Amino acid sequence: MTFRTIFRNIARREDGLTLIEVVITSLFVALIVVGTLTGFQVIDRVSADQRFHNVAAQLAEESQQQLRSDPASTLNLLAGTSKAMRNYVTKNVDGTVYTITQAAAYVNESKPSSDCLATAASESSSKGDGDYLRVTSSVTWPQIKAAKREPVTESSIITPPDGSALEVDATNGWSPEEPLAGVTALVKYTGVEATEATNLEGTTGTAGCVVFGGIPSNSAKVEIKEIPGYVTTSGAVKVPPREVTIAPNITTHDAVVLNEGGAITAKFMYTPPAGTESSTFTHEGRVETVTGDTFVAAFEEATSANEFTVGATKFEYEASGEHKYKPVTGTYGINATTPMGTGYTKGDLFPFPSLATKKYWIVYAGDCKENNANSIDSAVTDGKATVEAGKTMAEVKVPMTYLQVNVYTGTSAAQGALASTAYKVKITNTTCAKAPVPSNASAANLEHTQETTTLGHLEHPFQAFGKEQVCLYNPAEKHTYTFEANLNSTTEHSDTIYLKQKEETYTSPGSKDSITVAKASSC
Repeated sequence: MTFRTIFRNIARREDGLTLIEVVITSLFVALIVVGTLTGFQVIDRVSADQRFHNVAAQLAEESQQQLRSDPASTLNLLAGTSKAMRNYVTKNVDGTVYTITQAAAYVNESKPSSDCLATAASESSSKGDGDYLRVTSSVTWPQIKAAKREPVTESSIITPPDGSALEVDATNGWSPEEPLAGVTALVKYTGVEATEATNLEGTTGTAGCVVFGGIPSNSAKVEIKEIPGYVTTSGAVKVPPREVTIAPNITTHDAVVLNEGGAITAKFMYTPPAGTESSTFTHEGRVETVTGDTFVAAFEEATSANEFTVGATKFEYEASGEHKYKPVTGTYGINATTPMGTGYTKGDLFPFPSLATKKYWIVYAGDCKENNANSIDSAVTDGKATVEAGKTMAEVKVPMTYLQVNVYTGTSAAQGALASTAYKVKITNTTCAKAPVPSNASAANLEHTQETTTLGHLEHPFQAFGKEQVCLYNPAEKHTYTFEANLNSTTEHSDTIYLKQKEETYTSPGSKDSITVAKASSC
């Protein structure tokens, strides 16, 4: 075999290798092309995302400049923790819609937080505390939302202008006190050299407070919007508007205490002295359930003379405003309840923290604080109750005293039989004649009406402790029979009326009360 033959054979075998080399080379070229194109696409996407970010950053900076140029009143309206207080603006740039969110919050330098402290503390220097306003602008667009990425955000600090800061602190009055969110405060002031008043509004957040900063005035009027079902410590459904004195560079704290009202149901009881009995009521030294129509609920630590509520078996309510109540007397039952009106559907009693403070609502029959049974007779125990927010305390025992009225057909010389005819009787609570109108009441009602029975006695003989004027009207004789009874113990108080007695004043046997007979058309 010659060299030529060998080379010819080798050349023939290299034909197949050349084809494989071509295929492999083409694959490598394709991979290089795909990689190159993919890299271009990634670079393009990165470039587009960078452009979006650049536009967003520019919009955020423009928003910051706009916020820094806004007047203090506008920033006050924007400040707060609630999302409802934020501004939302949209802008279309090269076909892409950007959403700009603006927010502002007052921050304390020593405690960097957007929330204020829910404490009714004394005034503090805003310079010393480092109070300032942080404004934030956040920008989003569809692509960043789809990728669930954080928005582009810019923040800056604005030092409030020389002016006053007012912080409204809302708490629930418990022990320890808890902040109350959702309380809306309205602040009205007239700035220095201003001709018109400025109105601000803010709502307390989870910290129970809202700050109004940069107020160019030395006073502001604060109003609190009514919250249905909530009452003040005095039982009112509205916080009275008040003028608050403020000063430049000082944060003044204005406190408001609110909580959901509650109620008390009273059960009228009589505990007679052991071994005593009456012709109409048998006593065996036990507590008896009896009838009444009004009672008093007063908190032990109440500081004002009118801080008490009158419960009754029936009420009248004002249609608007404070929805004040009036107890309707003359309707008797074994139970009565403190008021529950339109503005306070679960009661007007403030739920003081009795379990923590050991101070309670004291309950007794009557129309004012002067009817306090224990104060009149230390042997008598008043009812005691803890009021819970939004709840009714059931059947607190209310002590009563006993007034026995005997109505005879004759005279003191010849008394005759007990009258079988029913006569109208008006009992006036003279103990409360000079007492103030109860808190949250439209008027006091001191007259309690009823009738005598066919047995010649009062239909409802159980009364509040204290002095009462009793008047019986006899239409046949057109006479009134009037006397004052001092009901100062659980011992039965007895008075006798003679329907044929002439117009004079005589002494009732037993009680020695003076009974006056007079010509009249009614009591």
